[in-house]
Formats: sequence, structure tokens, C-alpha cells
Amino acid sequence: MKANLKSGFKAKCFIAICICFASSYKIGYASLNNGMSDNFNLLKQKSAGRYINALKAGARGNGINDDAPILQKLIDSLGNLGGGTVFLPKGVYLLNSNKGSIVLSLRSRVNIQGEGDNSILKLGDSLEIKRSGLRLLYFQKLKNDKVLTDVMYSNFLIDCNGSKNIPVSKALAKTYKGTAIGGQESNNVNINNISVINNAGRNTFAFSATGQDLGVKKITIQNCTVRNVARGVVGNDVQNDHSVVYLRGDSCIVKNNKFTNDILKTGATAIELHCTNTVITNNFIQNFSKGFNVAAIVNDASNVTITNNTLRGVYTCAMLWVLNGHHADNIKITNNDIEAYGGLYTMFDLQTQVKFPYSNVYIQGNTVTIHGNKTMASKINILKGDHDDLKASGNKFIPVN
Repeated sequence: MKANLKSGFKAKCFIAICICFASSYKIGYASLNNGMSDNFNLLKQKSAGRYINALKAGARGNGINDDAPILQKLIDSLGNLGGGTVFLPKGVYLLNSNKGSIVLSLRSRVNIQGEGDNSILKLGDSLEIKRSGLRLLYFQKLKNDKVLTDVMYSNFLIDCNGSKNIPVSKALAKTYKGTAIGGQESNNVNINNISVINNAGRNTFAFSATGQDLGVKKITIQNCTVRNVARGVVGNDVQNDHSVVYLRGDSCIVKNNKFTNDILKTGATAIELHCTNTVITNNFIQNFSKGFNVAAIVNDASNVTITNNTLRGVYTCAMLWVLNGHHADNIKITNNDIEAYGGLYTMFDLQTQVKFPYSNVYIQGNTVTIHGNKTMASKINILKGDHDDLKASGNKFIPVN
């Protein structure tokens, strides 16, 4: 009991000192919140005004000293007090240590906010874990914190330093996570205006519950930029699978993002969904093997809308997976503008990984320009198989040499 009181007293003193530092800092919520969503104001109120400037609290931000320990201390201290915001002023915050496979463990109601792409979290060299890879900002269920809830991560850049953290073999690459931001059971998580570069791992934004239930809800990923993942990272020839967004949950939104690779190589999917009641819209995607993967393999997938996205330089626009006795229903892929390459790939594949019936799948109003072999490009554009309840209309497939 005395030990707990002593620990709590230390945490309160530490936060009090940090808040005093922060109060003298000239940049506050008002100047940082321009253009942010109303959701952020709600989160700010819930965090009781605790607002800590990482540099004032002991972080160096010089790209040389390891800032992971002090940032973790700030996150944990705010979490123990019920929440707050860690503010990252401009600087390079080197993350050069980890606990197991996690570099920074996330806590409920603790937001992390920067000043844009000049606030950089950079992974150190050669920190990869051979069996599972590193998760930079990640929530793992704790004894007293079983769900990550009511948080926003906004306005900073994550440099995964992929060329210095490449999986050691193709076999290990299959389990190498390399997640930039993610978590297990999570609810009401807003990722806004985050940039991620050079991720040699398997996922960039990844939220998935530990069990078969959809313990992930209300994940919003918006206004983010991701550049060069998987084999798009210089020197990475072993990572054969990557999903920029991997979601297994309910009521998720992915909108207004830009996901690009400088070159087109196989083995990367832009958005992978194991979801219900989810909307994917107004995203720009360039140089990925596959644009979208909708999967019903661990749980059913239903009420998923993928609309008004722009894809450039893909092999396959979208693929449906229905396995292990699960079902997919009311999947809408509509009004997307797509330029694909190769001419040997099916644009919409509803057969290869479909082993059980699906219902109410709509592929409508899409425009697909297919570069490559003009003869092959004009043959098979929607592969539907035997288990079909497909409603396809108004699509334009334009083959060009």
C-alpha cells in the first residue's frame, strides 16, 4: 500500500513539473488545433487539460540521444492520471530502445501531437526482432488497461528507418509486423495527419483484437501520408506481404489519405479489411500490387463501402476472401478511378480466395484503364466464380497498349 502511494505521489509530482514547463511554452492548443476535427476538442476536454511539452520534460529531439524512455514515461504518467496530451515540438526524436516487440506502449486517453512533418519519431538502426518485428506505437492489453480508448495521434512523422531494419529472411518476413501505429482491443482511435515513411515491415496502421470478436471499434484514419513500404523500401527484397491499413473491427473510416510507393513491386496491398460497417473513401493509392482486400476469414465481413478512391499503378483493384465458413454481405465497390498495369491480372477477383457463398456484392460505376497487353486486358475484368451474388453494372474497362 505504501509503495503504491509513493509511486502515485512520484507520478503526480512528475506531471506537475512537466505541466509547469508546458504552461511557460508559447504554443498551446489554440495555435495547434487549426483545421482539426471536433473530435479532438472532445478528447482535449476529457484529458483534463494535462498538456506536456516533450522537450521541456526532458526529451532531447536531436536525433542522437534515445528519447524512447522519457516519451514512455510521459505516456505512462499521463495514463496513470487519467489522460492528457504529449506534445512533440519540431525535432527528431530517436527511438533506440524497446521492450519486447514494442517501442512505445500506448495508453487510453493519452494523445500524441506534433507540429507536422518536422516533428519526427525515428526508429533506431537494427532494432528488428527476428520473430515478430517491432511495433513503434502500439497498444497491448494490460492488466488494468484492457482497451485503448479515446485517443488521437496527429501532426507528426514516423520514420521507420526501413533500410536499417529489414527482416533477416523471407521466412521471418511472414511474421515480421513492423507496425507504425496499432493495437489490440481499441475503441475511438483517431489517426489524423500522420506521415509514415520507409516501413519495411508487414503493416503500417494495424488494429486487430486478440480473439475472434470484433473488439476494435471506431478507428478513423484520415489525412495521412504513407510513402515506401515493404519492397518499396531501398534494399528490402524479402518482405513479400504488406498492408498499409490492416483493420479487423467495426465502424471504421479510412478517408482522404495518400499511400504511395516510388516504384511498383509485388507484395503490397494498400488497404486490408476484416470489418463490418466500414467506409473507405477519397484515398489516393499509387504503385501497389493490390488496392483493396476485403476478407471474411476470421469473422464475417458486412456493410463495407469502398467508393470514390483514386488508384494508379496497381495490378488488381480489389479482391474478396471468404474462407473458414464465414460470410460476406453487402460489399460495395463503386465509383473508383483506377489505372492498372499488366493486363494479365483480374481487376476484381471474387473467386481465387472465395470458398463459401457471399451475398449482395456491388461492383458499379468504376472506371479502369488497363495498360499493357491490350488483348489480354479486354478478356477478364471481374472473376466471380461459382459462389456469387454479384451485382455489376456501369463499369468501364479501357484497355490500352
